[in-house]
Amino acid sequence: MERNEAMLAKTPGLGTLSDREMAAILRSRFKTMNTVDLATGACRWADLTQPDIVQCGDYRRFLQNALSSHIHPEDVSRVQAALSLEHLREEAGRLKEDFKEEVCLYRRPGEPVCWIEQRIIYSRRDSGVAVNILGQDITQEKRQEEDRLQLLEDREYIISSLSTLFFSTYYIDLEQNTFRAVTQLRHVGDLLGSEVNFAAALQIYANHFVHPDDRAEYLRVMDVENLRQNLRWWQSYVAMEYRKLPEGPAAPPDSWERVRATAVLARSGANDLPKTAVYVAQNITGSRRGPER
Repeated sequence: MERNEAMLAKTPGLGTLSDREMAAILRSRFKTMNTVDLATGACRWADLTQPDIVQCGDYRRFLQNALSSHIHPEDVSRVQAALSLEHLREEAGRLKEDFKEEVCLYRRPGEPVCWIEQRIIYSRRDSGVAVNILGQDITQEKRQEEDRLQLLEDREYIISSLSTLFFSTYYIDLEQNTFRAVTQLRHVGDLLGSEVNFAAALQIYANHFVHPDDRAEYLRVMDVENLRQNLRWWQSYVAMEYRKLPEGPAAPPDSWERVRATAVLARSGANDLPKTAVYVAQNITGSRRGPER
């Protein structure tokens, strides 16, 4: 136990703590540690979860055994390049600062997939550069990351699918009065430019694309204060219809399109007050061509 804690105490960044404190900190995160002697190629491997288990031997042989038995075949070449004694010596020789860290990830063979992270710690000492390789199982973190990426991919797919239904989609921060475009028509984006203030962008859009007879009502309904006052979990959207002006001077003045604009509550805060909303605009000309308002 004492021998293992003394070895753990060599890990950089924890110099003011006692050996036992440093050992406890490392064990709370990492499961294994391999200390490599760059001069001789010897190593000392410790299981941090079982303090009495320490193995000493030749690092090249230790790595070769791991590559052949404990690492997924598709990851072998990458792990070998990152953890070879030659690479460790090369990186130690290039060390200009007192400390440097590299990360190597790999899978264990078999199913279900198990991910291991190895953190290679280079630290300058009076006698040269010390190398400690700390290992931990990050399978749960990888699965969470994969789930998060899958969720983002699903959202992008949904948004791209909805773009056939909504010609404009915006994400509005009702607290900051800002917005960002998810999808929008090119000529709208050209007019809005880099504008991020929602009220200002709404005014620009209304001036150029909303029929004069509908403009005041459009600005009233979609005004950020009106959305703040009316959007709640029990009243999750605010909507209105307006006539969209034709594009270009050559277009007939009565060739407007009918559009339905909807602001949908996305997230609420304290006291059920709305924090964010999604604005969508849908061309409903083909389904409804009612009388002018």
